[in-house]
Amino acid sequence: MKAKATPKRRPSAEKRPAEPKKTASAKSSVRPSIVVAVGSSAGGLQALKDLLTGLDSAAGASFVLAQHVSPTHQSLLAELLSPKTDLRVRYLNKPMVPLKNSVLIVPPNADVIVQGGKVVPQSVEGVRVRGPRPSIDRLFT
Repeated sequence: MKAKATPKRRPSAEKRPAEPKKTASAKSSVRPSIVVAVGSSAGGLQALKDLLTGLDSAAGASFVLAQHVSPTHQSLLAELLSPKTDLRVRYLNKPMVPLKNSVLIVPPNADVIVQGGKVVPQSVEGVRVRGPRPSIDRLFT
């Protein structure tokens, strides 16, 4: 006699292991506990290097650097600061959510604000403005 194959049954919903609940911990693992705004004059390069050299990436903060420079200046700030820190250093070319252990550099001829949980560069090209750009005053307000 031939043995009949018994179809395999799927476990009922009660017997299945529970799916792990999705929590905000995934988001909080990349979001900083604090965002630090730092402003400097055009001559503040050494101070910025010293600051980043002394930072510990375990702090989990995000840093936004606004250095006053000529609007036509080609910035090399990220390239100059990257070797001084373990933090990820990059230019702020579009609205970005600040991430832990990162440094965002505001581009020349722009201001920056924090809006809706994002750091947002605002071009001032073609706009008559007084004072240096990026404006740290605008970032602090």
